[in-house]
Amino acid sequence: MKQFLIKWFKRFLKLSFILFLTLIFAEITYRYQWLDTYKTEWDFHNKHTIKKRTNVLVFGDSFTADVKSWFSFLPQSADTAFFNAAIPGVGTETYRLIFSDRIHQSQAKHVLVQLYIGNDLFDIHKPVNWSTQSFGRNCFYSLSNRFRVLNVINYRLGQQKADLKTISNPKKIAIFVANQFDPRTKLFIQADKGYPQTTIDLNSEKQVLFEQLLADLKEMKAALSPGVSFTVLLIPHCTQVHQRYVNHFQQLGGKSSWKSNNPWKEQLKKAGLNVLDPLPYFKALEKNNQHLYFENDIHLTPLGQEKLGNWVKANWKMHE
Repeated sequence: MKQFLIKWFKRFLKLSFILFLTLIFAEITYRYQWLDTYKTEWDFHNKHTIKKRTNVLVFGDSFTADVKSWFSFLPQSADTAFFNAAIPGVGTETYRLIFSDRIHQSQAKHVLVQLYIGNDLFDIHKPVNWSTQSFGRNCFYSLSNRFRVLNVINYRLGQQKADLKTISNPKKIAIFVANQFDPRTKLFIQADKGYPQTTIDLNSEKQVLFEQLLADLKEMKAALSPGVSFTVLLIPHCTQVHQRYVNHFQQLGGKSSWKSNNPWKEQLKKAGLNVLDPLPYFKALEKNNQHLYFENDIHLTPLGQEKLGNWVKANWKMHE
């Protein structure tokens, strides 16, 4: 029995060592983009896009990746082509890794980076809370904060699971129902009882994460050739837009209050970045009972996407 256990223990150590080396190699491959990790998304969005005299490159997450997102309302013309580099569930750290390849592929003269106040900081560092989250989730978050390639693997697995889901879609439920709300958002609240207010206000450790986000943006901007414009589009969290969304999040257990200031915009502009901020416009629309966000999901409704697309089209001054 003893010899049997020793043999299996040695096999376990050998397998663990091989897996660790594989993980290290995959991580290096990802961080240096030796393989184009998100080629599938790039090809899908841009299979019919042809370079023209003026090429515009847009980075973003799920707000921009949807085929019917605000991006689809941008004005394609005989002289202007828009390239979509959006990837669901990622943030500035990923944009930074793929930035040079996408600039080369698009030959862009203008770059627009879409940010979302609600979870872009969690994309930089996933929240670990051993007292409120499961052991397995905390282990994964802890590892993925160090080995970023694990987030890619999780993203690919999530795509396969999405194809197999038979549960109801929160976006299709017309009224607010707390137990039907987007599960990912509930995880954020579970991990950070101050969410979303701490993220909006950039309190304590969130400010540290925001500094990393700023560093990523500055690195991307610095990598551009002279004359290429760089703009940030800031999508607000729904609780910044109207009190009824604040009420929803309070019922979900989150801490939120309706405020007029926007620390993200203030700090981005202070860092010398050109910022598009539709928050005042969104507030005015919601005040007129035009609901821009889903009742049980943090994303924009089709109306919200249309309004945002038309607003960006009217307010984005692209300078040569």
